[in-house]
Amino acid sequence: MSASRPAGNDDYPFTVLRVATLALDYAKGFLLPLLVYQQSGGSTLAVGVAYFVEFMPRALLSPVFGSIVDRSVGKRLAFTVEGLRLSCMLAWMLFGNAHFGWMLSSFVSLLSGMSLVYYEATAAQRLAPAGLGRFQTRSQLLEPLARLAGPGIAALAFSGLSPRAAIGALAIGYALLLAASIAWRAATTRRFATAIGRWTLAAERARFMTLATDAKLLALTFAGGLLNVFFGVFQALIAPTMIGLYGMPAAYSALSNLAGGAISFVLCIVVPRCAKDLRPAGFGRLGVLCLALAAVLSAANLGA
Repeated sequence: MSASRPAGNDDYPFTVLRVATLALDYAKGFLLPLLVYQQSGGSTLAVGVAYFVEFMPRALLSPVFGSIVDRSVGKRLAFTVEGLRLSCMLAWMLFGNAHFGWMLSSFVSLLSGMSLVYYEATAAQRLAPAGLGRFQTRSQLLEPLARLAGPGIAALAFSGLSPRAAIGALAIGYALLLAASIAWRAATTRRFATAIGRWTLAAERARFMTLATDAKLLALTFAGGLLNVFFGVFQALIAPTMIGLYGMPAAYSALSNLAGGAISFVLCIVVPRCAKDLRPAGFGRLGVLCLALAAVLSAANLGA
């Protein structure tokens, strides 16, 4: 076995850091629409704008994250990203009552995206094939639990705390994540760069144009992007709608996320076992079917 990927069973730190990051991001993504809805006097338009400001930069810059991580050695990049993320959360807590304070959440999402790319790329570099397989399997199985835990905690925090205190609770979570990252520094440090040369916009553009020549890859990319966008619209608007139109307590507004997380957890176990020959297009159709069903149920419910 090559020295670049030594044998070992140290996939646990990567799994914990990735799943904890996702749980906090899901909690923040659920809390943000509630805060914006409250601060804007019940404007769903403001909630929609906040959603796009929150997620679109991260979606557009994800390829750049990979290029930056590929050129990094050691863990200075991760510590810088995680430190800035905590600083942004603390700043958001200070400006929590201002209408522009929630825009800091977008920077937190960008930094979390970079952090996730770092740990996934570093796990692929450091872990043996068996350890990498365990990391990927555990991460996929635990991700639905992050969807369950994150919004549930956020809803309870929003209902029982002030907006500033709720943001502060999330900041404590990101601080604990930084502490865990420091504690596991030896096991999660990149040993060498996988790309040589300084990153430039021209090189990134050339790389993108090369990939864009593959029509099937481009179509799949746009399909995945559209699915994420429409899923995010439902996720961002459903809780404020439940609170504003039906008077549901904030503590119960995460029920749809809890149901979705539970269904995702069941599907990630059942689908691979029952549909072993399902092609990627099949998963795409399954996602579109779920989205269409959600749209029909929402339209029927709101129109009643």
